[in-house]
Amino acid sequence: MSDVYSTPEYIRNASIACQNWAQQTLDFAEPQPIALIPAKVESDRTPDDMTISERRLYKVNPADHEWRRQYFGDLPDYLARYFADRYIRIFEAEGRAAANVFLRTYMGEDLHHRISMVRHRYRHLPTFQKIAVMNDEVDQSDFQHTQKARKGTLDKMMQKRSKTRRVRILAELDKEEIRSLAAQVADLFEKQFHEFIDSCSPKEPYEYRMIQTFEQLSEMCRKFGIVPPYPKQSNLLEEAECGTGKLIKEKWWKNKLWRARNIMREHLAIAMGAVSKIATPYCSRDCLEEHKAQRKRNWDMISNHELFDEDTEETAQLEDMVLKSVANPAIRRHELMTRVRGCEDLAANMELAGQFYTLTAPSKYHNSRKRRKKGAKNTFVEHWNGASPRDTQQYLCRTWAKIRAEMARAEIRWFGIRVAEPHHDGTPHWHILLWLKPEDVKAAKAIFIDYAVEEDRDELISKRTGKLLHRARCDVKTIDPEKGTATGYIAKYISKNIDGYAMDDAISKETGQPVQDMAKNVTAWASRWGIRQFQFFGGAPVTVWRELRRLANLDRNSFAKYLFELKRKELNQLWTDRNRDYVGPHMPAHLMKGKEIRQRLVDGYQPKAKLNDQISETLQAADTGNWQGYVMGQGGPFAKREEHPISTHYEVTPFGNEYGEAVRRVKGVDIFNGESTETKITRVRNWTIRKKSATDSPAGESALDLGGSAASRSSVNNCTGARTDRFIDDLKAAIRKTIGPTADSDGNISRLLAGHTLFTNDGARYRLRSGPLNRHSGSVPLEIETTFTTKPQPYGDWDGWDEPKEPTSPKHKPDKDQPDLRFPASWQSDDDWPLI
Repeated sequence: MSDVYSTPEYIRNASIACQNWAQQTLDFAEPQPIALIPAKVESDRTPDDMTISERRLYKVNPADHEWRRQYFGDLPDYLARYFADRYIRIFEAEGRAAANVFLRTYMGEDLHHRISMVRHRYRHLPTFQKIAVMNDEVDQSDFQHTQKARKGTLDKMMQKRSKTRRVRILAELDKEEIRSLAAQVADLFEKQFHEFIDSCSPKEPYEYRMIQTFEQLSEMCRKFGIVPPYPKQSNLLEEAECGTGKLIKEKWWKNKLWRARNIMREHLAIAMGAVSKIATPYCSRDCLEEHKAQRKRNWDMISNHELFDEDTEETAQLEDMVLKSVANPAIRRHELMTRVRGCEDLAANMELAGQFYTLTAPSKYHNSRKRRKKGAKNTFVEHWNGASPRDTQQYLCRTWAKIRAEMARAEIRWFGIRVAEPHHDGTPHWHILLWLKPEDVKAAKAIFIDYAVEEDRDELISKRTGKLLHRARCDVKTIDPEKGTATGYIAKYISKNIDGYAMDDAISKETGQPVQDMAKNVTAWASRWGIRQFQFFGGAPVTVWRELRRLANLDRNSFAKYLFELKRKELNQLWTDRNRDYVGPHMPAHLMKGKEIRQRLVDGYQPKAKLNDQISETLQAADTGNWQGYVMGQGGPFAKREEHPISTHYEVTPFGNEYGEAVRRVKGVDIFNGESTETKITRVRNWTIRKKSATDSPAGESALDLGGSAASRSSVNNCTGARTDRFIDDLKAAIRKTIGPTADSDGNISRLLAGHTLFTNDGARYRLRSGPLNRHSGSVPLEIETTFTTKPQPYGDWDGWDEPKEPTSPKHKPDKDQPDLRFPASWQSDDDWPLI
């Protein structure tokens, strides 16, 4: 029976019967289209070349991943993050179609073209993949060019690209990655250096081989998009050696690559529209946060370090010195305002006219508008040429150079100041304050307008009237003394570009936000792009002005030391002699304390050099903050640099840095008195910066005091030692024998015993230092340390008092001598610009 049920005929008949029964009994619904259900995303199935933003989008909508790659594939993750967030929000709220429409609208042709244009500018910068290929340290099968390139074929090696892995550009790297990349680049250049030097014939002179090798390394550096050291061609062996030393050093490459990374990062942010009135004015939010973090790191470093004088072993707080220098924005602003007011006083005495010029770049240099045009999808400028703020600054410099040259040919003399500040989109423009002769005003205005509208002149022609509308490119205003002073015109531009001082309620026309809040954005913008914000034209150099003020300060300190050595009777007589010719009431000496008399004498003292009267007046003008008097003492605002009687004196240190370069430092001023030049050293303190000690140990220091006991846990024996008076007598005898008869004068021995340093006129320096521990008596003896120094002494070089007695250190050392601790300027020369 079972055989019948298993026959094919029986099975076929049973199947037909079941189908007939189903058709008669069941009522099937109409067939419906089957919706495509995305496959579940698993971590091991996602492509391995996606950025973080792409992975987030892939988890939300994997079906459109390949289509989205045209927008996110080459976009750095720090820029794609904003659009990825918007896409996810729209996708979750409105669906897949609306999210894709958002990408096509806001990341379509305009944005893609802008990003591609900017990325093309930085295409030569090194990446990890490029360096890996050139070092032959990776599997060559992973790249498009499978054949191995020889070491010398640089172009072929630099053209190799990754086949499956996305290349991370320089703008995406952090500081640690930049340091790692710099090390690899330095290693690569060191290998190339050895190959280049070995390829030269040994018969060639060393100088020829070194110069040829440096030229090849420089060319290799240019192919990386980086300006090499000493970019101007030279045949000097010193430059070739120092330049080669830089190119094979990790530190040099780290600085160059980090700056190039910051520039590229900000330029891409500008292309994305992240720098504008509706986003973040002047600079990107990323740039602002990095600038704040860097300033915090700088201040932490300053707070954790101190100044140490190697000669006197004095210490000073580094943060106090920084706050007293022009690194302090308030002091910087005060100095700028003093110089502007001095220029205005000069112009008033010379009966010159003031002109206020505004210079702006053509529209193609601007990347964004303040407001969206009617019917436009965004605020982008359609014909933007991809220029960075640095490019625009160079255009303004070229235009101004043409204007200055034309004014020189027309024999128009002038002096003034210019301020560079950004538009809302980071594009710089200039405000120029000039003083010139009234008869030259009209000609200067015509020259200025003519060159300012020279480039892209057609865009300024009115379509309705056909007239030239030059105000969009340049503007000229004559300063009316009845409406305000020239200082008042420029004051707000100085303040808003430094710290926004006295502009509490001011609102920026560019951004619509408070000026004080935007000051930090402006400083971050200037620092990122290396743009010099303030520059004076004509007049005298400010470096000499600062050194003269320092010199006068040293002179005043010397006078204070002299007063400190005087007895009360001599001090009273000096006060009486000073007021002998004074008409009017004055305070008698016997009614004042000695400290008050000294302070009044120091406050009323005027430094005067033992040279001609003009030099002394120039010194006094600088000391009192009289910029007008200082400039006139230097020959006037139109004098050339070589005609100035006072110039900066530099000290050149051969092989002064790690690259073997000669380092030039400001040390004083050179004064030409009509026949010869005399050098006045203003920087007499040998300050060095060192890290503060973790803990101070006053108890340990007191262990070395005479007659005192050491700390309970110190290595000094606290048992009864030798008689103190006997020890002091022996020490005094040793001091007299070492120093000579001057040891007993003016309390020199007492001062040495108190821990002070004694300087003598012959350049010798004496001080007491602790000797080795005497294990028998348990005492620490004091020894006389004698050194000789060429440190210049300020005594005897000035008029105003008699020759002082033997110079000694005062009890309270003045803290007026400041090292030059200014931060690196917010601008750099073209030679320091890292990019080609």
